[in-house]
Amino acid sequence: MSIGQTSCMPKIIIIGAGIQGLSVALALAARGIDSTILESQPNAMRGASFGNEGKIHLGFVYALDQSYQTGQEMLRGAHSFAPLLDSWCGPLPWHEWRSSGFRYAVMPGSLASPDELENYYEQLRIRIPESLESLPVRPSYFGQDISWMWERARTHTGSPFVNGHFAPCFDTEEISIDVRMFSDALLKKVNDSPHIALCTNSRVNTAKRSGNTFTLDLESCCKMNTIDADIVINCAWMDRARLDRLVSGETQQDSCLSYRIKHGVIVRPRTSHSLRPVTMVQGPYGDVTPFKDGTVFLSWYPECRTYFNQSPPTSELDDTRTLGEIASRTLNKMSEMFPDLENAEIVSCKPGIIVAEGSSDVDDPGSKLHQRAISGPSGGNGWWSVDTGKLTLAPLHAHTTVQLILKELSIGKTAA
Repeated sequence: MSIGQTSCMPKIIIIGAGIQGLSVALALAARGIDSTILESQPNAMRGASFGNEGKIHLGFVYALDQSYQTGQEMLRGAHSFAPLLDSWCGPLPWHEWRSSGFRYAVMPGSLASPDELENYYEQLRIRIPESLESLPVRPSYFGQDISWMWERARTHTGSPFVNGHFAPCFDTEEISIDVRMFSDALLKKVNDSPHIALCTNSRVNTAKRSGNTFTLDLESCCKMNTIDADIVINCAWMDRARLDRLVSGETQQDSCLSYRIKHGVIVRPRTSHSLRPVTMVQGPYGDVTPFKDGTVFLSWYPECRTYFNQSPPTSELDDTRTLGEIASRTLNKMSEMFPDLENAEIVSCKPGIIVAEGSSDVDDPGSKLHQRAISGPSGGNGWWSVDTGKLTLAPLHAHTTVQLILKELSIGKTAA
């Protein structure tokens, strides 16, 4: 009899059906443990997990963290991302979703010079063996071992043309995955699992501890409902801090968190022979990420970052006219630097909410937004709160969360 079939197993509720919530549910299901996921939106995997370029970070973008802790954490997450999900879901078709390697372009006004970035990249490369010690799976970056990690770009093809010159660039082994196809595949695995129940349109309004259990008040399809749980895993994105405060009894808002809205624009170029994945560093710039279906993800920070505050946004984010204007301005700016984007068809523009520690924006070299080393599960006594940090880290944090729950329940540890 599997663990999930025993009558003494606790009732487990997961709040949030993004990459983190689904990963936790899949990790539990792989051990035969049942869980129910509550998602406030009509569809799962359509929030922050969906509206991004899908980069699986190797640490390059966090070069301002000179402790290397963020970079090393990204290396750990990147090298366990596919192995963990494959262990829970069976082999996934990563080759169909992955991009080619990212080029890092050093922009005028960068917060770090090319020489400073080169030194950081090399020190990060040296730290790879140390970073990958004690991972719960055999390290693999989508079926490959990292070999050269980075090098100075040998050609200008695919580099942004800025102020009459090509920007200095580094080529890397870092890739992204098409989150549209990935999200659909992961959601299918969840829906097919006999151990996972997914309830959308189910917003948790209040939560409180009642002895050794928890009571959650839900708003579901315009109806109020109350459910009890023995274990709650809070994987909510924008609402996570509020729910944690309700259970802990704290009344003061966490002033360390910031909430940003950054839009992702999808376009279809008329030609794309020289386009390649590019991230512009170091500061408030952007990304160009071509996908295998011929579309390209764009994000240009000065146009696409439309909100920054210590409180979550409350206004609607899907005004068609506003989204169209953001997309047009973004495409115009990107076309100046990447001529292959001229006259591209705008397919969509989607706002994404980024939640992270940091009271100042990324143009501040001292901002905590440049540090993502501290994330993952916290809590205990039945209530676990999971700070995803980055998409890259979600499967690793899911594994750690489940191990902590198993330990707390004295069930024992099992291999991933």
